[in-house]
Amino acid sequence: MELSCRLTFCEAQAYVDVQFWQRLRHLKLSEWKLSDQVVHIHGTLRTDISANACVDDCSMVCFSQDAFNDEEAYLSSTSQSSFVSVRFPGCLKNFNFLTELLDLDTKASLNDMLCSELLIPLLCTEYTSLQEEEEAWRAAKYTPFVMFTYVDAKSYLFYHREAFPSFALNSPIEISSSHTGGGNDFISEKAAEEIFEYGRCLLLEKPYSCNPFISILDDREHVLFHAFTPQNFSKLKDEGKIPVVCFFNFSPAPTTASWATRNIILCLRLALPSTTSFSFLALRPGGVASIWHVECTCKPLCALSVTAALSTIRNRRSDSGFHDEAPRQANHLALLRPTGWRRKGVAVVDLSTMMDPTLRADADSLLNLELMRWRVLPSLELSSLAECRVLLLGMGTLGCNVARNLLMWGVRHLTLVDRSVVSFSNLARQSLFSVSDASSRRSKVEAAADALRAIIPTVDAHHVLMTIHMPGHRTDPTKDAETKAEIERLVQLIQEHDVVFLLTDSSEARWLPTVIAAAYSVPVINVALGFHQYVVMRHGVGSPAPPSSIGCYFCSSVVGPLDSVSGRALDEQCTVTRPGVSAIASAIAVELLAQVYQHPRRFYCPAYRGDSNPEAMQEIRCLGAIPHQIRGDVYRYGVRLFSAERSPYCTACSEPILLTYRNLGVDFLLRCVNDPALIEEASGVMALREQCHTELVDMELITSSENESP
Repeated sequence: MELSCRLTFCEAQAYVDVQFWQRLRHLKLSEWKLSDQVVHIHGTLRTDISANACVDDCSMVCFSQDAFNDEEAYLSSTSQSSFVSVRFPGCLKNFNFLTELLDLDTKASLNDMLCSELLIPLLCTEYTSLQEEEEAWRAAKYTPFVMFTYVDAKSYLFYHREAFPSFALNSPIEISSSHTGGGNDFISEKAAEEIFEYGRCLLLEKPYSCNPFISILDDREHVLFHAFTPQNFSKLKDEGKIPVVCFFNFSPAPTTASWATRNIILCLRLALPSTTSFSFLALRPGGVASIWHVECTCKPLCALSVTAALSTIRNRRSDSGFHDEAPRQANHLALLRPTGWRRKGVAVVDLSTMMDPTLRADADSLLNLELMRWRVLPSLELSSLAECRVLLLGMGTLGCNVARNLLMWGVRHLTLVDRSVVSFSNLARQSLFSVSDASSRRSKVEAAADALRAIIPTVDAHHVLMTIHMPGHRTDPTKDAETKAEIERLVQLIQEHDVVFLLTDSSEARWLPTVIAAAYSVPVINVALGFHQYVVMRHGVGSPAPPSSIGCYFCSSVVGPLDSVSGRALDEQCTVTRPGVSAIASAIAVELLAQVYQHPRRFYCPAYRGDSNPEAMQEIRCLGAIPHQIRGDVYRYGVRLFSAERSPYCTACSEPILLTYRNLGVDFLLRCVNDPALIEEASGVMALREQCHTELVDMELITSSENESP
């Protein structure tokens, strides 16, 4: 078909998926932080390139969350399928300030992109071999993509501008003739099928954009193939042959030229400025029937202008895809006018109304933690802390406050243990309970678990209603089986978790969990309150050898745990403490957990003792020192750090106690609950006390006899 019209090009179309923006936000918060370096991304065009495919429009390039994956992770083998995901590589620059995006130099940015991604690799590089040149021209980014963004992470607003850049030459291209399909005066059906199959195999092998190549028709039947390079194109022309540039044409309609076609012709004309005619064969999903052959004419470019422009680009060559200063030499670059912006101005995507409130609550609650890693604490480790499985024993004032603080640090796996129900006297001090909980006398653990899920719906909060048996609080002998089952359940819970918080009201309620945790080397953080005072401490884990030799809550006691509740007045039965002490101690306990998780040895790390020697200073991590005990008061507002070694006579973690428990199991623990004297006997405290008493009596006798001597 003879024509006389100008060749026009259809702009590439892009679809940016919602998941792309979500991934961009995640990368900005978690990995890029304050960095505004250019990153490589890629879009995909999924299409059927078989000969019998029926495709009306194959021009939509999709950018999904996979756009940020590297090439090896993204590209999958398509040799067994006619479908292929064509890869359109590009670049993304995310600004730290919205004003940077609004003030973007649109002309300079496209100039930079085209020079660095297209012109410099193809036209401003000296190749050492023909093979190197052929590979460069085959893998060139003929459909480059650039995106500039700003992420308002708190509001889920994404500001963006994007373009498929190209240069508009002052010299237009005229179509002298065009044909569709095979079996015509230009090409036979057989030759057309051979060319299509060759192009299809190239695209399956390396699905990069359009994969151009050159075909030569010796006659209408026989086809020879060559790599697409200006050198091959010029050589074949000099030999009197008619080189035809072939490529896959991903455009909305069979007889329209894609945006990649524009850049292929652009590079060919810049490499060979004297070119006045050329032919191209646009392949398309659908086989031979969709082939579009076009013969074109154009005026030659000014060789001096092209040489000067390429020389200017070559002189400012850089490894980066974007530069602060764009080429300003208007005289040399006048023939290269950048174009390709998808829209005028900055667009904004608002995902705030599209987000699942449940997922948003979880993601936004971690925003402050992620921002801490930007500038203040780049080495802060959050992932392992988020996976920590925490067992809270006691859901009173301490338990509620600790649970809330754990949520702040991103901990999402909690198990709550208590036997009490919510009372009206709890409401002011215990932050997870409401009037409705007290009115219906709900169990504390159930109400607390629901309250935590109301705050962060994705939290994995389990509740266990059970009694933590205490020495001196004798059990009903007829219910020994039930009591053993509860103790065994506590053993199971402690073994299933990474750390145990002891938050019970009485000291004797801490004994049973301390023994079990010590026996199974499960870390414990203990919080206890006085009226003005508080103590927060971590128990030693594992063997009694350093650095695990720090003691537990009972190591400083010389008597076994006893019933401290029965026979007491109301003010002695309740934990009477100043209202703010619990919040202070709870916060310190959770901060201690976070600090421990910054150390590679976790709870096995040595205790900070306030030393200033280099060895001790090396143990300080990004969140600070990791002590054994923190003791404070709100009377003088003092805080002191203590460290105590594990006592060989400890009534909870000493080797005699643990060895007896390992030998006798739950039966030993039940006997200790009903007979606290057994604890002192098993630990050796009773024998030690008797020995001390004997030595003291002997000393008194000696002193008395010395005083009576003349």
